[in-house]
Amino acid sequence: MKPLTLTQKTKVRFASNQQFIQQELNLTELEHNELLLEIGCRFLENEFPRNNSLSEKWYLEYAYSNSFWKWWKLEWNNWLSLLIEKQSFYNGATIEKAMEILLHRSGTKESFNKQYIKTLHNGNTRI
Repeated sequence: MKPLTLTQKTKVRFASNQQFIQQELNLTELEHNELLLEIGCRFLENEFPRNNSLSEKWYLEYAYSNSFWKWWKLEWNNWLSLLIEKQSFYNGATIEKAMEILLHRSGTKESFNKQYIKTLHNGNTRI
């Protein structure tokens, strides 16, 4: 049997992470995906408050971008991997508190600016 590539290993790990969080939180796959979507939208709202037209345009640009959601899913899975590896998922914190950490940690914002905007999105916008 041929050894798994790095990409294949990552996909297996991410699938395992999804199963872990679904079991720990007693979520269906649909509920897990809704949580992923909700937290991603909250991240965008933090970055681009929808209280003025320019921020609203940027929010909508990214909220409807397939590349944003691919980046967000990768960011989510990397964050989940760290929590699981450090066995800190339930270190006295609720899932809500853990999500707030993901939303506000500097690494998430740095990844958005350096990985997504510059690499994946190439700074292109329809605005």
